[in-house]
Order: sequence, then C-alpha cells, then structure tokens
Amino acid sequence: MGTAKRHRPAALSERELEFCQEYVREKNGTRAAIVAGYTGNPRVAASLSSRLLTKVGIRRHLDELFAELRERYALDTRRVLDELALLALSDVEHVELTPDGTVEVRPGVPPAARRAVSKKAIVVTTTTDVLPDGVIRTHRRVKGTVEMYDKLKALKYLHDHLREADERRERDRPKPDAAVPLDLLVHLGAILHQVQPAGVTPGANCRDVKGGTTAENKDDWVSDNAEHPQDSPP
Repeated sequence: MGTAKRHRPAALSERELEFCQEYVREKNGTRAAIVAGYTGNPRVAASLSSRLLTKVGIRRHLDELFAELRERYALDTRRVLDELALLALSDVEHVELTPDGTVEVRPGVPPAARRAVSKKAIVVTTTTDVLPDGVIRTHRRVKGTVEMYDKLKALKYLHDHLREADERRERDRPKPDAAVPLDLLVHLGAILHQVQPAGVTPGANCRDVKGGTTAENKDDWVSDNAEHPQDSPP
C-alpha cells in the first residue's frame, strides 16, 4: 500500500499549515490556533479556529493529512497485531541455547520465533583437571535459561482488540426496520373504524372463494348493484 502523495497547498500560509498539523495531532481547534501563533486568548482562538476550519484550502489539506494518518495507523496496527500473535503463540520448545550462549531456533521453526524470547540467563563454569601425566585439561560448561514474553498478556491484548472490532462492526451494521408497535396498529384500527360508513360492515354481503367473489344471497347482491345492471350476473 503506497502512501498518498501530498502536495503543499500553495494558498496556505506557514501559520495555516502549522494550524493544520496541530489540529491533526490533537483535534482541538482552540489549541491549534494558539500553538500556530494566532493568539494567546483561548476565547479568541476558539472563534478563529472555527473560521479557519471553514476555509476550503484548510479543509482539503486536513483531509490529506488525516488520510495519511489513517494509512500509517493501519500499517502500524497490523505490525502490532502480528507481533502480539507471535508472542501469544510462542513456545519455549521453539528455541534453544547453543554452547556459546546464543539463542537459536530449532529446525523447522521460523526465525521470527526468536523475538518471543524476553531474556536469557547464562552461567559459565570452568573446571581444570590435572592428569597423571601432567597434562592440564580445562572443561568449560555453559548453563542457561530462556524466558519468553508473557503469553497470557499477549492473548488478552489480542482478545480485547478482536472484541472491540466485533463491537464496532455490530454498531456499524445497518439496523433492520423497526416493527410497527402494537399500540400504533390498535390506534390505526380505531381510526379506520371511525371512518367506516354507518350500517356497512366490510364483508357482510360477500365472502371470498377461489377464483373471485360470490354473493351470500341473491337479494342482497341485486340490491347492492341495482344501479349497475351491466354488472348483473348472467
């Protein structure tokens, strides 16, 4: 991932550029205006920063700075997570002490596993033996221990990060349309009942059957449709 190329806006002064840099650092317009040298009065700085943040050139420059910051932060976050995973999944059996006191990884283990070693303690003892023929023999013995970084702490950091990421995804997930409350449905039903013409009961004269509607009795059907003889059944 390449870093976005940023040019210096020609329309911005040195003071405005310094204001932008400070604003990105703390996201505090009042503080940024004071550090940039506009004024030492917090009240005046607050008013001035509000005006500065409305300028098109400053807004565009801030967008570029924040984009670079997000890209750099994403890279740094990935490196940290990779290192935490290395520590969390480390195994003391992956490394060994050599006779000269250095830490080496065992065959088949990635060299990066050596970074999980927190410290080593080495004790070198030397003994001298005189043989019957007068030859002096020296023995050098190296003993040491290797200590790894705290696996549980690394696992906790990873767990907390993943949990926060899941919570952010859950918060950002589009919420489904809320169901219509029951009391609202009851209220709408009461309104429909009020506007229903007097003496008319929906469905009193007809019932649904497969293929359409049929009359409950012929007299009611003819009465309801007397003004429309063209609609009479054959």
